[in-house]
Amino acid sequence: MNTNQNLCPIIWKIQELSHLCELITDGSHFSPVPQADGEIIANVKDMTEWGINYNSCTRISTAEFDFLCRQNCSPKHNDVLLSKDGTIGRVVVYRDHRKIVLLSSIAILRTNGKIDPDYLYTILRSDIFNRQLYQLQSGSALKRLVLKDINKLKIPCPTLPEQRKIARILSTVNSVIEKTEASIAKYKAIKQGMMLDLFTRGLDANGRLRPRHEDAPHLYKQTELGLVPKEWEVARIGDFANVKGGKRLPAGQDFADVMTPFPYLRVTDMVDGTIDQRDLKYVPENIEPLIRAYKISKNDVYVTIAGTLGLFGTVPDNLDNAQLTENAAKITDFNSKDYNRDYIKYQCNSEVIQSGSSLFQVG
Repeated sequence: MNTNQNLCPIIWKIQELSHLCELITDGSHFSPVPQADGEIIANVKDMTEWGINYNSCTRISTAEFDFLCRQNCSPKHNDVLLSKDGTIGRVVVYRDHRKIVLLSSIAILRTNGKIDPDYLYTILRSDIFNRQLYQLQSGSALKRLVLKDINKLKIPCPTLPEQRKIARILSTVNSVIEKTEASIAKYKAIKQGMMLDLFTRGLDANGRLRPRHEDAPHLYKQTELGLVPKEWEVARIGDFANVKGGKRLPAGQDFADVMTPFPYLRVTDMVDGTIDQRDLKYVPENIEPLIRAYKISKNDVYVTIAGTLGLFGTVPDNLDNAQLTENAAKITDFNSKDYNRDYIKYQCNSEVIQSGSSLFQVG
């Protein structure tokens, strides 16, 4: 079967959401007066990947809360919640039996048994939903979804057992993603701790961390950066390298419509000390001679100087001599072999330098 949304198996039915829900409504269209204590009313900001963050919710009086409950502004267990104003497309399956109410920026979708709530959750987080959102824009920025359009959303529906299997598979994948993200966050925290130790204590002749200053004060000296090992020097970047800026495209010129031999590195491409190459832009071949003096070498270190400030990194070999944005600068022309570019990158991203100093430790 070929629908406006996608290809799907011929035995699947395509149904409007209104035929799959016993209730499609939204929360309160007035904002109750916030209270220091009281009952919970949730907004889009309170929707997370794992449900409603009660700690960030507003509190309202019991009288207004009871009134909104009578107006069907309160979700029930297994209702699907969809953000529809401002931020569109956040989705939560309400698993709690706790009584809360919602503001009108959140739609309540109460299924009628023909669709599994977890399956509906996956559909509303998929390209099937995003394509329909795109069609609703009709050439203008879509700032909100109205209930009339939500009712007309097209949903591909296999049998209930197949829906549940699909939802279970995707739930397993989501669980792996959550665990992976938690591991990444853990190791990032470990890395930050290691960086602080390595850039304040350094390594001894045996490759081990020096004892802390509290345990061996004779191994350290006081500098403008604070305590550092006695053998280290403190220098400014300008003492051992040059700092040069990048360049924007000439006025009135756009990026190339196709890939050229001349990649252009923007601040948005500068991630985690390297370059995210998934959405690179390219300089047109006829424009490149006009700005070729502002390239960055694989031996340089970049630093962002506009937009997101103070990100340091290096470019991979395949982007050697890429064009550098005017919103970044490069640390280049190192005048001594005593300075390692990767060491500079990591130290400049450490708390020691990110705290605001332009000084640099050299071990």
